[in-house]
Amino acid sequence: MNTGIWLFLEVVFDTLMFAPYLLRGRFSARVKIQILLTYLRLSVKLLLVHPFRPIKQDWVLGFTVHCFDYRTMHLLFRVILLRNEYYFETPKDSPVIFDCGANIGLATLFFKWLYPRSEIYAFEPDRETFALLRKNIEQNNLAHVHLYNAALSETHGTAAFYVDHAKPGSPRMSLTYDRMPKDTITVETLALSDIIREELAGKEIDFLKVDVEGAEDLVLRDLAAAGHLKQVKEMLVEYHHHIGDDRAKLGAFLTTLEAHGLEYQLDAVCMPIYASRRFQNIILYVYQAGDPSGPNFGPAPASL
Repeated sequence: MNTGIWLFLEVVFDTLMFAPYLLRGRFSARVKIQILLTYLRLSVKLLLVHPFRPIKQDWVLGFTVHCFDYRTMHLLFRVILLRNEYYFETPKDSPVIFDCGANIGLATLFFKWLYPRSEIYAFEPDRETFALLRKNIEQNNLAHVHLYNAALSETHGTAAFYVDHAKPGSPRMSLTYDRMPKDTITVETLALSDIIREELAGKEIDFLKVDVEGAEDLVLRDLAAAGHLKQVKEMLVEYHHHIGDDRAKLGAFLTTLEAHGLEYQLDAVCMPIYASRRFQNIILYVYQAGDPSGPNFGPAPASL
């Protein structure tokens, strides 16, 4: 099939899938319309401009965003704004947020748009992608954003990290070979528990985003062993089910959450439903059991 037609169908399909998440979300009607109009603008540029003149930056959420590939940035916008995965509410003026798997920083920018005075800790292992992340943070003059060029694991050290040099900034870069069976680099690894102990000293983490392409089991085990899960008010985890030949491990992941008094909601798609051993992204919204409806405070941003 022609690449342009396939791209058009992809945009239409994802719009139909993801727009209902935004429309049922807690943003005001005005903000929802503005997000949809921004998505329409990005989509038109992706379909009609990018194929002939590659776009390396755009204006999103009031920020200048530099990217490696406009199609990937469009995908990130769909996930973050259209699917509305990282939205959360808090009465705090300066919540503490962890962005684990920051990539070029679009989620970090979203959090700063949502809560301009927030304190953010952002982690990105790939050096090339980390450089663009830093550029997006510094050129938008964002304060109180702490950047770490490291992968999250259970220990501090180094590890093989799998990337695709032909596609810098790919969202599939991973500590797991089967998730990105291309090129290998060596990266620093950190235990998230060490950062929390050193930087937060018992303070609450208002929102923890975990999108680490298969390392989420390591991150959860580390936090559980160190006793830090009780500090996390809300968490959004992209769980990677059936990477390569991995056996199912979701039950153990959920058991750990339950053992530490956490509740969760799940969102996943499998087509056809009877597919066997097919890779799935499973979205887990996790929250403290003492708040059965999840936090519901404060106004959403008035505009883009």
